Amino acid sequence: MRVGGGEAIKQSVRRPHVAGYLEKLGAALDWHGGLSVDIVMPDDGSAPLLIDCNPRLVEPFNAWASGTDLVTQLLRVSRGETPAPLPEGRDGVVTHLAMQALLGVGARSGSRRAVGREFGRLIDHSGPYAGSVEELTPLAHDGLSAVPLFATLVMMLASPSSAGKLAGGFGEHLLDVRSIGEIENISVVVPDKRA
Repeated sequence: MRVGGGEAIKQSVRRPHVAGYLEKLGAALDWHGGLSVDIVMPDDGSAPLLIDCNPRLVEPFNAWASGTDLVTQLLRVSRGETPAPLPEGRDGVVTHLAMQALLGVGARSGSRRAVGREFGRLIDHSGPYAGSVEELTPLAHDGLSAVPLFATLVMMLASPSSAGKLAGGFGEHLLDVRSIGEIENISVVVPDKRA
């Protein structure tokens, strides 16, 4: 469920064999802060492809909900500490962004009824939101977060087709199924600068 490039529903996964690749990348960069990459897991079982490397944290809430506190770890590193490695997060923890979900339904369907139906599923945690935790607008813990959520709902009910304009700021650089297939078919050799 996406609009403007962001997924509305996220599920944690464990990929222990990827850790070595990330360690090599961090060592090659002499990196000591936040680092995130997107990983494409080829269907043929070949080595994972690490793309879209960013010097920042991505999805810290889903990681936290699965048992891995990336933010505290980054704060410790930024203070010059050398903290112990974090425990691996639990597999299958689902989180969501309600506003992103509403924008996605509005953009795809253009239907007020579909937007209303999706909002109902978000509120009663049914369908894909069963067992999921809201990331940005947790109404039970932060009553004021209802303001942007209901503003998004009202805008989508007034004009579902305006979702693309509201999401804005994203573009052609985002991955989709076609571009992932193209990346999987590229043969790239990265020289080892230490050699």
